[in-house]
Amino acid sequence: MTHKKSGTKYRYRGKKITLGLIAARKGSVSVKGKNLIKIRNKEITKIAVNMAIKCPAIDNVILSTDSNKILNLIKKNKKF
Repeated sequence: MTHKKSGTKYRYRGKKITLGLIAARKGSVSVKGKNLIKIRNKEITKIAVNMAIKCPAIDNVILSTDSNKILNLIKKNKKF
């Protein structure tokens, strides 16, 4: 999934673009389901995505995940 806002820099039509990449794997060796753990009633992945979207230095946000639960959680976010 990508968002119009988003740190790798690349050029698009001559303009430098900054990407924000969020990697949210479902498998964790030490803490099972850590990307779905809630802090103040919000999942960690959702917090990371919202912060990346709000960051003025990021033009596009890319979420990389192998989890349908994480993908569905982020799809519910109206900003994405």
